[in-house]
Amino acid sequence: MVRVWGGGIYEEQAFYDVCDELGILVWHDFMFGCGNYPAWPALLDSIKREAEENVKLLRHHPSIVIWAGNNEDYQFAESENLTYDINDKDPDSWLKTDFPARYIYEKVLADVCASLIPD
Repeated sequence: MVRVWGGGIYEEQAFYDVCDELGILVWHDFMFGCGNYPAWPALLDSIKREAEENVKLLRHHPSIVIWAGNNEDYQFAESENLTYDINDKDPDSWLKTDFPARYIYEKVLADVCASLIPD
């Protein structure tokens, strides 16, 4: 398995084609790395559009077996003692914490994947 890192770039189509041909599995991060991103409405809309465009572009590749929300952002939240209550399942409440990026990873990106990637 190889990983497309969340602090990097979306690779060229040729990369995914070769992975498909050679049977190389891909763990694909969305492009969020080591931070706590704000959840401003305009930014959330932009993130949703970017995720939708890239998932639509890449979802036909059987090599992509994992779509992950970020790279080490939960570790960042932990190191900064930001609020993360694993038992809190209300996405709207996450927007009111000092770790609003959770809404991006567990709501926005999860919804995009659920709607665009077949089981």
